[in-house]
Parts: sequence; C-alpha cells; structure tokens
Amino acid sequence: MPGFHAFLTRLPYEPAFSQEDPATIVDRYYTPDLEYRNDGITFDRQRLIDHVGPARFAPGGGTAER
Repeated sequence: MPGFHAFLTRLPYEPAFSQEDPATIVDRYYTPDLEYRNDGITFDRQRLIDHVGPARFAPGGGTAER
C-alpha cells in the first residue's frame, strides 16, 4: 500500500490522468470495506469507483470514453 505522501499527491492525479482501471486505483489506496464521507455523502468502494470514471481527462479535452 502506498504511503501517506502518495495518498496526498498521487491519488488526486491517478484517477484523472491514468489509463488504469478506476477499480485498480481505488484498491491501491483504500481497503475494500471503505466508507469515504465528504459533504454529508458516503461513498462505498463501488460508488467511489463509479464517481471516478466520468472525471477522466481525455487528450484534446472532454472526458474519456469507457
């Protein structure tokens, strides 16, 4: 599992710019039983994966097709 520095610096970058599967990225930084809470919204593993996918950067602008 990556260290805290990678969590703060790589995790924001990887979902947007990596070509890796979003599930692989989430699994690298979180345990399978995660519950991530932000602004009153709770994300479990699958909801976080689903949330990451549409935010992907595509060369030339827009989002990447999945």
